Amino acid sequence: MLIDEIKKREMGIFEIFAMARSVYMSNISAIIRVSVFFGFPINILMSYVAVSVSKLGANLDLQALVSDPVAMEQFLASPLWRQMALYYIVIVIIQSMMMPLITMSVARITKNYATGAMVSSGAAMAEAFSKGATLIGAAFISELVIGGGMIFFIIPGLVFIVYLYFYVYAIMLDDKGSMQSLSYSIRLVKGYFLKTVIAAAIIYSFNYSVTYLLGILLMWGEISMITDFMARFIITVADCYFAVVVTIFYMNRQAVKDENARKIEE
Repeated sequence: MLIDEIKKREMGIFEIFAMARSVYMSNISAIIRVSVFFGFPINILMSYVAVSVSKLGANLDLQALVSDPVAMEQFLASPLWRQMALYYIVIVIIQSMMMPLITMSVARITKNYATGAMVSSGAAMAEAFSKGATLIGAAFISELVIGGGMIFFIIPGLVFIVYLYFYVYAIMLDDKGSMQSLSYSIRLVKGYFLKTVIAAAIIYSFNYSVTYLLGILLMWGEISMITDFMARFIITVADCYFAVVVTIFYMNRQAVKDENARKIEE
């Protein structure tokens, strides 16, 4: 069983990537269904906001605003700035509180596959949705903590990002509450901070590169709701691979920490 391989020893990040590829391809149909069910409404909202912001900023001369303090002050006092800021806030809310529903569903599919349990996209999505309130609470606290850390010399914010790396997975896979998921993530990272930083940086770099390249390939020419939406949907399906990667990383880290705790007890 795959879970036995995951729990056998501490895995290298590229081993995890290879295992994730097999899991992802084996469950691609279920993952696409999740991307359709959750991704369609989320990506429609994101596309609407992106196109709206693009239209609002079409006539802005950014270089002139940056070089002219008076023009910048007038822009910041204008209704246009308030509207653009509102759109930005909407994007942040969608990304931090709605996109994780997809991540949680993919995490459940991955763990079920690894443990030999029945893989059902419908059940995974229903479970993710049922934990939405817990997710929103944890995401809100996480954003406050990370945002506060970023204000104070940036470094504390980056540290918090690492320590809270696993909280979404703790909510979905171990039924942790809002505060419990955050503390559990800290527990998994503690003692493995540098390893977590390196692994998370590699995962993020690959994820960003794939998203960037797909964006270049799919979002060329004039932006419209249809083209932007289709590009975002394809990117969502691709991003699910990295949710599989982090799920395996999470389960492997759990196994390593549990084994270390058992050795200490003995």
